[in-house]
Amino acid sequence: MDKMIELAFIRNQLLNENFDDNLILNMIEKVKHQLEKSSENKISYFMLALIKLAKKEIVKNNYKNAAYDIGLIHNFPLNNIYKWKEEYFYKFDFIGYYDYLIEHNQLNKLKTVICLINKYLIDCSSSTN
Repeated sequence: MDKMIELAFIRNQLLNENFDDNLILNMIEKVKHQLEKSSENKISYFMLALIKLAKKEIVKNNYKNAAYDIGLIHNFPLNNIYKWKEEYFYKFDFIGYYDYLIEHNQLNKLKTVICLINKYLIDCSSSTN
């Protein structure tokens, strides 16, 4: 099964809260191991960090939070990072994630994710003023 299809399935199951914790955690581990094998790019590192956040939420039974963590990364391309649609990510995926975290008073988590974005996704060397 494709990594992105698995992430979309995991996200949907978490949102519906209709699953077995062990099954979902095993699926997440499988995706994590696949990413670790191909972690030659910063997008993979970002995805691994978000998977780690999602797993912490699942352990605490915060399934909707975990679904949003997975949802932020489920559209990332892995085979060709140059196909990443950065504008779409910031206009839609990140804004939805941001709104959810603000609505649920999760400022610390938002700051963590913004730091991860800065570390792994923003290429400051190509910025223009």
